[in-house]
Amino acid sequence: MSGNAAEGETIGTLYCEHCKAHLPVYLLHCLHITTLNRRLIHVSKQLVQMLKYHAQDEQMWVYAAKLEFETLDSIMNARALFLQGIRKHPESLLLNKEYFKFELLAAEVSRERSMTVEELLNENESSKSNQDVATTSKVAAVVFENIKQSRPFDYELISSCWKISRGFPFAKELQAEIEKYMKEKFEHKEDFWVERVETALQSETLEEVKDICQEALLNCFESERLYALLITPIICKISTLTSKTLAMAYFQFCLDLFTQGLDLGKIDDNMLEAFLQVLKQQDAVLCSQLVERALAQKPDNVELNVMQFECLMGSPSSGENGAPEVWKLIMANDKLLNSVVFWGAIQTQFVQQLNAQYFYDSVLMKLLTCSRVTCSKCKIEIKRLALQIVCVDNSEISSMEKWRALQNILSLPPVNYELFQNIVEFCGWISKTQKKWLFEQFTRLIGDECVEIWIAYKSFLFDCCDVSEANLCNDRALRYLSKDLVTKFLECVSVQN
Repeated sequence: MSGNAAEGETIGTLYCEHCKAHLPVYLLHCLHITTLNRRLIHVSKQLVQMLKYHAQDEQMWVYAAKLEFETLDSIMNARALFLQGIRKHPESLLLNKEYFKFELLAAEVSRERSMTVEELLNENESSKSNQDVATTSKVAAVVFENIKQSRPFDYELISSCWKISRGFPFAKELQAEIEKYMKEKFEHKEDFWVERVETALQSETLEEVKDICQEALLNCFESERLYALLITPIICKISTLTSKTLAMAYFQFCLDLFTQGLDLGKIDDNMLEAFLQVLKQQDAVLCSQLVERALAQKPDNVELNVMQFECLMGSPSSGENGAPEVWKLIMANDKLLNSVVFWGAIQTQFVQQLNAQYFYDSVLMKLLTCSRVTCSKCKIEIKRLALQIVCVDNSEISSMEKWRALQNILSLPPVNYELFQNIVEFCGWISKTQKKWLFEQFTRLIGDECVEIWIAYKSFLFDCCDVSEANLCNDRALRYLSKDLVTKFLECVSVQN
């Protein structure tokens, strides 16, 4: 070691002595002297010193043990640190899990070092290697036995050990032992079966996956969410398959699970919507049938009603003759009538396919005065849709007829500034006089709570070179607006000027 390096090490040691409670100092110092000489014995001493003052931090025990094993190449020191850390933190998931993994890694390193190059190359054919496999994971097996005795029902820890063991080919017997133990202790736990299915999907056949799913459903028959938990990883598996035949076989199994769960009322809303959206792309007719079955159990589910609307829209009967049936379903459901999500999802192109004029005359205009629609936001969405149908998309009627329809729609509250912007944006045919009527109507309905409508009205009058009217508009705004909004209005006017 050079003089400068030794001097730097000494300074670092002294600094650590003076900053015992400052953990980053120890970490940086250990990293520094490890970089200088990876086999420097002083690193181990510094680790012991660090743990003396930071024994309460379980992550430090893992850090120190990994440094001994991975950098200083000392299995014995690493094992000693892990065991000492576990004695101080017997309930630590991190320490127990990392120690189990360490013993498997150490066994793998020791096994590879004891084999010649020829044995490594012919490992699968070597009888000696096959005999060694049985004894290689002995220490890890002992560690797992200790875990079973000390924490027999800690599913998270035991599951972590099982996942770790799957990454070591020589530990298949240990993996089977852990899996057997998990089945004995956790056969009624959903997470266990989901992990079994996820593992099976990586290496086993569809029939084996089916068997595991059926076993899961038998053992967790009271679970309300198991069907969704089982279907999710299988759907993910389908997206990775290159064989169309195999993908369809997996999808058919998902469909069977979904239908079975739907009939039992054990498919949650999220899975209902997600799966039916996928199914709609594959088989719209079957999707429509399942939507009807789902709505029989959950008639107020807005997303299902929207999906039914879309399915009916795409069906051959969705023309003029089919429209009354669709709107009859909507009108029969008060919760649907007061759902902003539903009205926001009803796009104009859907309505056009289902006879827009019938929809406007027989549904929307009735709803605008209907006492069953109590949600003001829904009323605004209904007005927006009515305006879209009559004033924008309908090219068969004259501008004057459109204007009368627009006046009729806006004759009653509620309205908002966003609705006003929609009219101005989409109704390019309106004249300045008609636009002024719009401003007057909106300021009358929302003038006490909307600064933006007054600013826009005043700007419009200035653009029309009507200064006196603009000044009157300014005075009216100050009278109409509530006190807390007058300040905001004056600030906006000053910026506008």
